[in-house]
Amino acid sequence: MKTFCAIVLTLGLLASLGLAQPSITQISNAASASLSVPSTTAGVWQTLPNGNIAQGSFFSIYGTGLAADSATCGALVSGSPCIWPPSYPLPTALNGTQVSVTVSGTTVQAYVEFAAQFNNLSPPLAQVNAVLPSNTPVGTGTLTLTYSSQSTTVPITVVASSFGTFAFNAAGSGPGIIMNSKYSAFTPFHTATPGETVILWGTGLGPADPSTEQSAPPAVINLCGSGKTCPVTV
Repeated sequence: MKTFCAIVLTLGLLASLGLAQPSITQISNAASASLSVPSTTAGVWQTLPNGNIAQGSFFSIYGTGLAADSATCGALVSGSPCIWPPSYPLPTALNGTQVSVTVSGTTVQAYVEFAAQFNNLSPPLAQVNAVLPSNTPVGTGTLTLTYSSQSTTVPITVVASSFGTFAFNAAGSGPGIIMNSKYSAFTPFHTATPGETVILWGTGLGPADPSTEQSAPPAVINLCGSGKTCPVTV
C-alpha cells in the first residue's frame, strides 16, 4: 500500500510540473482553418484541403503537455520565456520545447516561435508555433515534439506549397489580413479600388533559400522583380 501511494504521488507531481507525456491532437498551417486532424483509426491522420505543411511555412501544433505553463511566460511579448526574442539565428528550442520532422530518412529541426500550455482553459490546451525549414524533403514522414525529455511522434505530410491567409480573428476564418501599399487594412468601409496594389498576408507559398533562412531578412524583399516569375495566381 505504501508503494502504491508513493507511485500515485510521484505521478501527480510529474503532472503538476508539466512533465506528463506530450499529446498532439492536430497540426495546421498557422494561417489556415484547414487542419490536419487525427481520424478514428489509430495512427492515421485525415488531411483536409490545405492541411498539409509546406516547406518554409509557419505552422501550429495543438495538444497537451507540449510546453511550459503559460503562467510562467509573463507577458507574451518579445523576451518572455515562451516566445523567441526577435534575433537571429532563429532558435530550434524554446523553454524546453523542440520540434523535429523526419521525411525519407532526413531529419530537420524546426524553428520554434512560441510554446505554452494553457492550464487555465477547460480542457487545458497547449500550442506550439514553429517554422518548417525549407530544406525539409517533400513527402510523408513523422513529426516529433519533445518537452522536458518527454517525446511524442505523429504523422505529417510535407508539400512544396500549401497557402493559408492570415485572418483578423487569428483563428484562420473570417476576413483576411489584406492591406494597401501603405499597410492600411481593407475593411467593408475601406475598400480597394481597381488597379490598386494590395498586400495579402499568409504563409505556405513555398520554400525560401535555405542558405539565408536563418538570417535577418533584407530591408526590401523583391522575389518576383527583375524578370523573375512567381507561379502564383490570386
